[in-house]
Amino acid sequence: GVQTCALPIYFKKYGAIVLIVALLGGGVYFYRQRQAAARGEALSQALRIAGAKVGPPAPPSITFPTQDAKDTARAKALADVAAQYRGSNDGAIAGLYLGVGLADKGDLKGAEKQFQDVVDSAPADMASVATMALAQTLDADGKGADAEKLLKNLSEHPTALVSKEQALLELGSMVGKRNKAEGEKILSGLRDRKSTRL
Repeated sequence: GVQTCALPIYFKKYGAIVLIVALLGGGVYFYRQRQAAARGEALSQALRIAGAKVGPPAPPSITFPTQDAKDTARAKALADVAAQYRGSNDGAIAGLYLGVGLADKGDLKGAEKQFQDVVDSAPADMASVATMALAQTLDADGKGADAEKLLKNLSEHPTALVSKEQALLELGSMVGKRNKAEGEKILSGLRDRKSTRL
């Protein structure tokens, strides 16, 4: 008689815990899905602003009366996504757009800071893209040695978005501007690697 009532007691005691864990797991899954959708929508809206035209209103397109108004709205929208979703792919993409915008305006220090933040916070694949952008920005800012270190490290730790070959190609081109023979040596090694695969 004792054994027959042990099973219902077990389920009363632990079945509720299992049910709670299952419900929490389901809730976390749906929360994450909703968060992913919210991140994607926020990024999409920011990119619509970034791609807007300057000129008279032309519904349903987003337009701005001046380039300055567009640049201000673009920077704010991207900064909001980058800050709110820092550490996610969507936040990283917004951060990369911000960095490129700063570099385009000649603010290399600001771009370096922005790209470094993405390197430090983004998932590995997006961080590798930011590392490539940071290396290019450092090189443009006269910090070639720092840029080369980043690219060497990137070539040793490739990702799905930046391959070993891409990192070496960029490194060879960058080194070649300062030392043609050394740059050619890197690129030649890359060509040899490709030919052995064929």
